[in-house]
Amino acid sequence: MRNLKRMTMLLAFAVSLMMVIAVVPAAAKKPTAVPVAVSMDAQPIWVHEGADRLRYTVTLENITGADVSVTVEFTAATTTDPDRYVVIPANDTVTLDGFSRYASEFPETAGCHNRCQLPASVAIYIDGELVTEQTMSTLLDPDPLCNFDQASVEGVCIWTLPKIGGITQTGVWEITLSPTPRNSNRPVNATVTVRDGVPGNWCTIGDSRGIGGRWRDGDDDFVGYVYLPGDENLPTLDVGMCLDGGFAGEYAAVGNPDSFYLDSFDRDMTITVRWDRALP
Repeated sequence: MRNLKRMTMLLAFAVSLMMVIAVVPAAAKKPTAVPVAVSMDAQPIWVHEGADRLRYTVTLENITGADVSVTVEFTAATTTDPDRYVVIPANDTVTLDGFSRYASEFPETAGCHNRCQLPASVAIYIDGELVTEQTMSTLLDPDPLCNFDQASVEGVCIWTLPKIGGITQTGVWEITLSPTPRNSNRPVNATVTVRDGVPGNWCTIGDSRGIGGRWRDGDDDFVGYVYLPGDENLPTLDVGMCLDGGFAGEYAAVGNPDSFYLDSFDRDMTITVRWDRALP
């Protein structure tokens, strides 16, 4: 009887031990170091209209001493590009380009009247497992189109050049400022600048970046010229990029080569534009 009781107790203890073992989770695996660092960049650094094209660059850095094979998955504007398979040499860096979207492709662009973010992301997989990812966004800061038929043009507007026979009418344009001050007894500062971005690169002829100046009642209208380029085939400049770097001396990428930006510093004036000639 005593032996039976002891066997019963041992059996109960064994069952209890098995239950405890069953509920204890398996030891967690130690996290594996990520062998690849990823970063992403977009140009231009901000956009202003649906016709602006964003161009993305993805940089992959292998931080190990062996070659690494990865799959790159880029997503923007709710669309994922076909996967890219890349071998990154040991302790080396690979840069990928060819990713692009127009601002109009982003659902965030529709109805954006102030400032909106256009998101993009890149995910890196090794053997089908996500190992790292990067997200970023580009600012959409909408500007209105220039309407030279209205009484005045105020602030920044997008000057989209007309096309003749399918060719954008680039070249030298004449700009005339006709101040119309509310108080004729007070002088006004009537000035405009033209760039290919805001801020960006100056579309200037000569040393002056602006057209206009201080105007008093009875003075003549201001007349000046800007050069709006097309494909100049210059190795350092993109298509539609103005020739004079104006943002801290650095050229900024062009979103839409057919659009330029006119900025008027006094709203009490009428602005008219006229194509003059092909080259300065």
